[in-house]
Amino acid sequence: VYGECREAVYNVLSGRDDEPPVADIPALATLWREYVVFGGYPEVVLEEDYATKEETLHQIVSAYVDRDVMGFLGVREYEKFRRSMEFLAMVVSTPLVKMSLAESAGASYQTVQAYLSILMLTYIVFPVYVLPLSASALRKAPKIYFYDLGIRNELLGDFRLYSQRQDRGALLENFVARHLYQHFGRLHYHRTKVGGEVDFIVGSVPVEVKISGKPSRSLPRVAEKLEAPHKVIVHEGPFRKEGDTYYIPPWFM
Repeated sequence: VYGECREAVYNVLSGRDDEPPVADIPALATLWREYVVFGGYPEVVLEEDYATKEETLHQIVSAYVDRDVMGFLGVREYEKFRRSMEFLAMVVSTPLVKMSLAESAGASYQTVQAYLSILMLTYIVFPVYVLPLSASALRKAPKIYFYDLGIRNELLGDFRLYSQRQDRGALLENFVARHLYQHFGRLHYHRTKVGGEVDFIVGSVPVEVKISGKPSRSLPRVAEKLEAPHKVIVHEGPFRKEGDTYYIPPWFM
């Protein structure tokens, strides 16, 4: 059943129509809510105790910074590098202002640009760039996401349950970004200077990520500009189709 649901999801995201499968897998949703807190490192997933999961993630991040970054890559200013990572963890799902990153890290623009390159090359973060569709659209400012949400949450020191968090939207969006990026490779977003935004554009398909499932006013406008075959909203609810809009639960991605 899961395989059929996932195949239907990626058919839709690829621009092909498909019938939403009738499936309700509560256990899968429960596992997903744990995954977006603790991530997918095997040594973390296999631990049953939450406190041990947290300690394991702390060890993974420490080993990455101490051994890989400070040791192999020769970065010398530990605190600045760590503050850069923490800043990126805080601004997940928002356009990155690199000068703000530099100010938060207490480093030069050139230094944090180098740090960002290191984090991308070592598969800690990845960028999603703007696709400008109008004169009023942003043209720079990538959004930065983490390959593993456990790493992101360790940097914030926040392992509260998903249901207790105020950053559920950022967790959900990062999860979706990670899987779209893994599957399609090429991924964009659209945002106007006055704040209208569509979270992701996959080929000619606009994708919004919503806790509530309610579409924004930007979604149909962007879909029209793209001449999209349909629109997609990723939400915490059932897989269904209403008109030309598909609603997809993240745990089938």
